[in-house]
Order: sequence, then structure tokens, then C-alpha cells
Amino acid sequence: MSEEEIQREMLRKLRNDITDAEFDMMKKEIQQQDLGGFGPGEIQRHVKTIDDMFEKLLRKGIFKVGNYRKLHKLFSLIGSEHLRETINAAEKKLKSKNYPVQGEDSAQQVPQQGEPIAIYPGGHIPPGGAPTPFFTWYKAYTLPRGSSSEEDSEFYEPGKCYVLFINNLFTGRSDYRTGAERDEENVQRLFKDLGGNFCLEYIKDVTKGQLDRYLSDLQNTLGSGSYKSFIFILGSHGEPQSSRTGGPEKDGVLMADDSWMLVDDIIKNFHGDKIPKMRDRPKIFIIQSCRGKESARWVSYPDGPGDLSSQGMMHNMESFDVLTRPVNSDVLIAYATTEGTKAFRNHYEGSWFVHDLCDVIAEFKDKEHILDILVRVNKKMARRESTKDRAKQMPCFVCTFTKRFMFIPK
Repeated sequence: MSEEEIQREMLRKLRNDITDAEFDMMKKEIQQQDLGGFGPGEIQRHVKTIDDMFEKLLRKGIFKVGNYRKLHKLFSLIGSEHLRETINAAEKKLKSKNYPVQGEDSAQQVPQQGEPIAIYPGGHIPPGGAPTPFFTWYKAYTLPRGSSSEEDSEFYEPGKCYVLFINNLFTGRSDYRTGAERDEENVQRLFKDLGGNFCLEYIKDVTKGQLDRYLSDLQNTLGSGSYKSFIFILGSHGEPQSSRTGGPEKDGVLMADDSWMLVDDIIKNFHGDKIPKMRDRPKIFIIQSCRGKESARWVSYPDGPGDLSSQGMMHNMESFDVLTRPVNSDVLIAYATTEGTKAFRNHYEGSWFVHDLCDVIAEFKDKEHILDILVRVNKKMARRESTKDRAKQMPCFVCTFTKRFMFIPK
């Protein structure tokens, strides 16, 4: 095989492996001067496919046989290590033929801390057609904390975080989740302000079949090893549902086609045995839905401590037994409300829990780890009550973290 054939083989494999989301990100990055300096209009007119892009990059001398430093840099910037592995394989073949291969030092350049660089239309859609999401990439670099061993650190390794937000609004239906559109605004604003390594993908009104395909596809995305953490946010109607095994009812969320999905079944897709590259990495699930039809009771704080053992207080305490249920290593599940109770939304603020969570993260993102943040959210939520019947809502969480997770490492 000649040197040119090795390159053609490499390009064929890259063409087959590059996802739609990665292609969109590449089109943004090649606007950098040293990666081609393409203008947005030029990309729109002349770069319709990945083959078009490779042809343009070749003509501009961005890469050639044996010199793939800038291709390494391009794939490094979009967080696609699996594509760089394809280049490494081609370089190895070239070296075996004693063909000169230049190093990939420029691929190691660190992106600058800064503002969001793009909002991409489309995204990585699984076969069968999930609704078109928006795709936002925020780029930053986090300095290491100086630990001699990551294993010895009390914090999880910092790096890129993939965030998936599914928001079932039930558009055009009688059970439309009024105010849930505010959740979209609050979450977008939060991850924009964080300014860290967060890749946010948003999809609304998803059916069960679409979610199944999307979760399967996401296993491949996280399986690349490019992401150091994962956050899944789900907003929908919810109530307990019977499990397939015939055991006790479990938390269920309603999908856009009126099918129910068990929360446990969603989370199992991200256990360490399903995605080995995500072992020992934090996986956070934020569930904004009702968990039953009961309204949480309220209790007036008395002057003396004796009355705190009233029936109303005991009802709330008993519903916290979910906190003791283990799930899997390095998993955090934050529920909007305790087991068996309702979750509330506000037309102006959105869901109580999502609103308060976004507010507290924004304030303490660089000061406290997520468990301390969730306790602050609990305290803030404890002060809320509905105007209709003074009903309360108390969030809770299940956590098997082995280290601390910071949104912005100290």
C-alpha cells in the first residue's frame, strides 16, 4: 500500500466515523486562521459534506501525507479522541514504511478560557429521527489541581462534561406543562454562564422509542472516553409505575407518545458495565417530575421542640427513605420531590426545583461541590409553598459518589 493509499484509507474511515454533531463542530473550528480560515459564507456554499471539507483542507495545505498535526488539533478541539486514534493508526503505517511523519504537538495546544463559541443547529440524531435539538459547545481549560495521583484526589478529574436535557412539554395538549419553557431558558442560561467544558444538548417532546434509540446512541458518544462527566436532565409528568418484574412500583416519567419510562431503566444505560469509559466518572441525573399524587404536608415551627414529632412532620420524614437506596458507583440522582409527592411549576419561573437549582449552582459553582449545593437547594425549597393549598415540595437525592464534583474546580 502506497503512502497516498494509506491516507485515502484514513480519510474513508474518518468520513464513516464522523457524526453529524462532530461535523457541525468542525465547520465552526475551520474558521480559525491556522485551520483554514474559512468564512461562514464559504462554508455554507462549499462545505456540504465531510468529503467537501477534506478536499478544501487539502487544497489549503492544512494537512498532507505524513503531516496531520492540524487534523489532530481539529479533532482535539471538538473532543473526538476516537478520530485522532484513526490518524495515529495511519501514522503508524507510514512510519513502518520509513515515511517521515511530523509530530502532533500543535494538537496539544490548550483552548483559551472564554465565551461560548457556537450554537450549532442539528446534533447527533439517532437512526429513526429524534426531534432536532440545538447543540451548544462551551470551551475552556481547567488547570490541574496538582495532586500527585488522580486516584488520591478528593475531587473528580475535571474536564469536558456532556449535558443532555430532555424537556417534555406536551405541546398542543391539554396536559401541557405550563411554565416548563422557562426551564429551558434557565438551564441554557446556567450552562452559558458556567463557561466551562460543558456540551449541552436539548431535545423536547420525545417519544419512548426515540428516547430508547437516543440513549443507545449516547452510549457510543460517552464510550469514546472524551467526557469526564455526564449530566442528564429530564422534565416531564411522572408518577409511580409497575415494574416488569412485578415488584413494588417505581418512579416513572411520561413520554410524548403517552408511554411510560421507568427512571431506573434510563439510569441503567449509564452504569459502568454499559459504558466502561465512564467508570469512576460522575454521572448526575436531575429528575423534574411528580413522583405521586400526594401534596407534601406542611408544619408550623413551634416555640418548643416537643411538637416537632407531630404527624405532619413524621409524614415528611418517612418519605426520605429513598435516600438510603444504593444505585451504582459514582451516580447521583437528584429528584425534584420526595417519593409519592407532587412537584410544582410556576408560569413565570418554571419548575420550582429547576429554578432554584440553577440559581444555587450559579451562586456557588466555584465555591462548593454538588452535594453542598443540593443541601442549599433543599433549604431554599423548604420555604416554598403553593398559593392554592399551602402544599409543600421537598427535593431529595440518592448519591453513591466516591469523590466531590465541582462545576468549576477551585
